[in-house]
Amino acid sequence: MISSSEKQLELAAALWGRDVGALEQLSSDADINSPTPDGKYPLEIAIKMGPLQVIDTLLQLGADPNQGSNTISPLMVLLQNKPLTWDSTGEFRWQAINRLIDCGASLEERDKFDNTAHEYAWESGLGIALTRLLLARGLQPYLPSAEVRLIGAVLLGHLVQVDTLLRLEVSPDVRMSTDPDGRTALMVAAGRGDLEMTHLLLSYKSDVTLRTQSNIRQRYLFDNHEVPLKNERTALFHAVDRGKPAIVKRILAALPHKHTRPAEECPLAQARLLGRDDLVDILSEGGYLGKFELKRSKPAQITSIFSHRF
Repeated sequence: MISSSEKQLELAAALWGRDVGALEQLSSDADINSPTPDGKYPLEIAIKMGPLQVIDTLLQLGADPNQGSNTISPLMVLLQNKPLTWDSTGEFRWQAINRLIDCGASLEERDKFDNTAHEYAWESGLGIALTRLLLARGLQPYLPSAEVRLIGAVLLGHLVQVDTLLRLEVSPDVRMSTDPDGRTALMVAAGRGDLEMTHLLLSYKSDVTLRTQSNIRQRYLFDNHEVPLKNERTALFHAVDRGKPAIVKRILAALPHKHTRPAEECPLAQARLLGRDDLVDILSEGGYLGKFELKRSKPAQITSIFSHRF
């Protein structure tokens, strides 16, 4: 007799293989509302892997449209606006969103950070499109705060909209509420490699000393020495990670005087990891000094040690 765990494993295999026929055959034995061995719910896997036919099949078989791991619902996943391998044009994303709403997906369901699907849409740049969809369906749209709109505009690179919101005295240091790391608008712009947006935010005195607020504990092994990242990444780290010299220089210029800057290994370690000696030079010349000797060689062997998010 096949155990329930084996049935869930077969179900996961059908989903990863995008096999609608196998999925229909397994539906009478496997539980489509229980997690697969990797902890993901079937509908979550279907949204990741596609195609739309698999999502439709699961919903027709009674999959719960609000059920997701880590309190993030399938609707939130789609509204994060991350690339879908099965939807290069973006057309099927909205068809899937419509299907989920048809089957009872809640836009008011909250994740563990108290965000709804509405916040996910506005902070990913899909807020206006979602509003149009809701109005077309006769549903009440959501009016986000100016802070949420600012993050969405930064993500989309809408300079005029960001400038307008900042002129209305929205804080340039607002953080993404749907981002577990709590990135600021400046970190988002630097991470996108958007020099003009970085200039704009800094012209409104965005605080370059702010740090991320994630709960992940992380350590790097740098040249056989453990270098704590302290889980506090600045906008400068995000600029280095993106590998844009002009943005690194711009943020460096906005930092406090070099004699008052704390020694910081994080951006330097990242520049070494990327093999970017040009960024190492920029950081050093800008007075951003670490506690270790800088070398010109191949990138150091760096490993990461992660603990659980809690």
